[in-house]
Order: sequence, then C-alpha cells, then structure tokens
Amino acid sequence: MPSERRGYEGFGGRVAEVSSDSEPGWPERPRARGGAPNVIVMLVDDLGFSDLGPFGSEIPTPHIDRLAGDGWVFTNYRTAPMCSPARAALMTGLNPHRAGFGYVAHTAPGYPGFTCELPRDAPTLAESLRAGGYATFMVGKWHLTVESRMHDGADKSSWPLQRGFDRYFGSMDGFTSLHHPHRLVRDNSVVDRPEFPEGYFLTDELTEESLAMIDELRSGDAAKPFFLYFAHTSVHGPIQAKEVDIERPRGRYEAGWNALREARFARQRELGIGPPPARLPEDPPADGDRIPHWETLSDEDRALFARHMEVYAAAVDEVDQSVGRLTAHLERLGEPDPTPIAVASGNGGRRRRRPPRRPPPHRGARRACR
Repeated sequence: MPSERRGYEGFGGRVAEVSSDSEPGWPERPRARGGAPNVIVMLVDDLGFSDLGPFGSEIPTPHIDRLAGDGWVFTNYRTAPMCSPARAALMTGLNPHRAGFGYVAHTAPGYPGFTCELPRDAPTLAESLRAGGYATFMVGKWHLTVESRMHDGADKSSWPLQRGFDRYFGSMDGFTSLHHPHRLVRDNSVVDRPEFPEGYFLTDELTEESLAMIDELRSGDAAKPFFLYFAHTSVHGPIQAKEVDIERPRGRYEAGWNALREARFARQRELGIGPPPARLPEDPPADGDRIPHWETLSDEDRALFARHMEVYAAAVDEVDQSVGRLTAHLERLGEPDPTPIAVASGNGGRRRRRPPRRPPPHRGARRACR
C-alpha cells in the first residue's frame, strides 16, 4: 500500500504491503529551544500608577521592588481604560478594537470591534508560546468571554483552554468576592464549592494553584519551559483584604489623600519618574471639583476614608506577597535564572465623581472597569 494513499497524506514514513518493507514515522512535536526561559506575566486589576514602591508608593512592596531593582521600570506603559480591552490587547498584541474588545465582555452588540471574542486569526500569547514548545498556565481573572457564553452548557471556544492555555483556575467574570467567590472555574468546568473554609482568601488560592501547576509540570518534565499568566482579581472592587494585612497600615492615612498625593509625587521626583518640569496641577480645575480637600471632611468621614485606604494598601501588600511566594518557589525548584517576570496594571485606578458619604449596604463593584 503506497504511503500516498488516501489517509496517509503527510505521513513521514512509508507504508508497504508487509511490515518488513514499511518505515515508521512520527510527527514532529513543538519543542522549545534549549535554555528557553520561563515567562511570567502578572496583571493587577485597577492598580493606580503610583501604588507600587518602584513608582513612589508608601505601601511596602519589597518583592516587586526587588524585581524592579534587578530589571526595568517602564514609565510610559500604555493600556486601555477598561478591563477586557486591556486584557485583549495584552493577550494578542493588537489594538483592543482589532482584538474584538472595544468594550468590556458583557454584551456583544453585533459590530466589528465589539464582538467580545478574540479573533481566530489573532493568536494569543499562550497559543504562540505553546506552539513554541511551552507549557501554558493561567490563574485568575479571564474576562475575555462574553457573559452569554459563560454558563455550563455554553460554547467554550473563547474559554482559556481553547485560547492556548493547558491549565486554568480562576474567575472568568469581571469581578468577584475574594472571601467567597461566586463562581470558580478549573480548566473547562465550574468548581462545585458551595462553602468556603474559615479564613479562605482567593488571592492565596490563586497563588497556591500557580505553584501547583508548576510542580505538576516538573514532576513529569524537568526542562520544559512554562508561561504563567497570573491575572489578579485584586485590586478591583469590591476591595477586600485579610484582617491581619489590614492591621499593618493602621493609622498610615490619617493625613488624607491630598498629603498622600504630594508625598508620592515627591518620591517620584526622587526616583526620576516623569520629566523634571512636571508638577502637580493646582485645584481647581484638577481634582477639586470632584474630590474634596481632606480638611473639608468631617472627622467621621476622614476616619472612614482612611480605613478605605488602609484596606486598599493591604490588598496591594497581598499582591506583593504573591510575588514573593512565587519567586521563592522558583528559587527552591532551581528554575533557570533569570526568569522574565512582568508586573503590570490592567487599566489603572478608578475615579469617582465624589466619595460617598457612607457606603451603601451590599454595594458591589461597577460592571465596567474604568
């Protein structure tokens, strides 16, 4: 039987009438070049420009500081102003509209640029690296599947595993509670977990899952490089943190946001971030018409909003802790050094018209991530 017979197209060997005249052939599998590095991309959601130590923050982020000290700090990084568009651009390297996400993945109005689905002709970073012989892992927030296709019986062509990832664990929605996530997904299946143990915290589980994926790879292949996309659900609203972490910044923000802004800007000047002529805008018309001066608030409101800032600082601290756990684990495993690790923000801090006098009960985050 000649190898060219129907059904044998592309076969590299030879199939004859008897086995002694046949020659076996095996298809080539993607294989990374020797010494190819692991690649880690960590995306933090709604993180402000000055919220990390290398950018002037007073929040201790020693592990991220270490990455910055050993690498590069980019001060002209561009991102989209909303969650899904920023993620689509990151995953494909395309303008968000070309990647199908002119808006967040909640509805698909039926127009090009707003399909809320990554194009098939636009390979993701995971698809490209997997084609190059990498193992590909993701934990955290996906937010690149339109809501109508996230139910258990939906077409899953836009889910993480179908867009290049070997493994996935996290929340595919725009946001969720960190203490009691409403819907977690492992690979292509929803996790059936009606109750969570005392002290559960999603940031910790995402970190543990990422470490487990690396360990499982190394148990079967000691050399294959991996790509890890760690998409934090922090610090998107609802902004939440563990009590032990909230206590550390207690009292740090009593001077208020006006003083905080000036202190951060002064540190940025010391770090060389921004051109030398740069200066903070005066009020008004910069922020005074939207964010009141700290001194104009009542004592009760100042205490409330200082507490808000303490919780936010704790959430940023927890992101930094995840970086520390991840890098320490790589060192224990003896992974090749250096491992490129990119830490970025999805779409920057939010901005409200005016701080609320009191947070309404059971108030969730806004659907659109701005």
